[in-house]
Amino acid sequence: MKLASRLIARIVVGTVAGTVAGLLLAGCGGAARPVGGPRTTPPAAPPTAVTPSVDFAHLDPCALATLDDISTVLGQPAHVNNGDTDDPKQRMCLYISHPSDQPGPAVMIKVLKWPGDGARTYFEAEARNWTDTTRFSGLGDAAMTFTNPGRYAYVYVLKGPFDVEVGYLIDDLGEGTPAPDLGAYLPKLRVLAKTVMTHF
Repeated sequence: MKLASRLIARIVVGTVAGTVAGLLLAGCGGAARPVGGPRTTPPAAPPTAVTPSVDFAHLDPCALATLDDISTVLGQPAHVNNGDTDDPKQRMCLYISHPSDQPGPAVMIKVLKWPGDGARTYFEAEARNWTDTTRFSGLGDAAMTFTNPGRYAYVYVLKGPFDVEVGYLIDDLGEGTPAPDLGAYLPKLRVLAKTVMTHF
């Protein structure tokens, strides 16, 4: 079911600069010359940091990545199973490649918004929950990966007031089907997380 919603990103850049003009006095029968010695223009102040603003109230979690992006992780053509935009604190989209009434893996994208420093508090608490947590740089304010053998693999990203979760989940693969090595999915999940974070 397609979710009718929108994602708004506003980027505001401000630049402060000051200039000082040299005072010139025309001499009689001569060329104009500066008074009081030469003057220079002070350097412009550096621009303020670019600050994205996400309209969380209208955020469509199923629009943060394409079906091709999700299919790359699942290894099969993906479709949206369901999207949740009812919870005021989180947005979630679940993707599968199999019929919804049959067992199989899924990919989930989840975004949580917290007041104050709640996002970092949540992120650090989750980091302590897993023995194989691996932090990495270059994505958001902080990022990590972890797995729960036989259940799921995740990339968590902290960015401002947001915690963004991108995961590969195994609900039920069916009797006799061995669980895959979930750690092998982490590189693909990191690529997917990077795509998702372009919206933040």
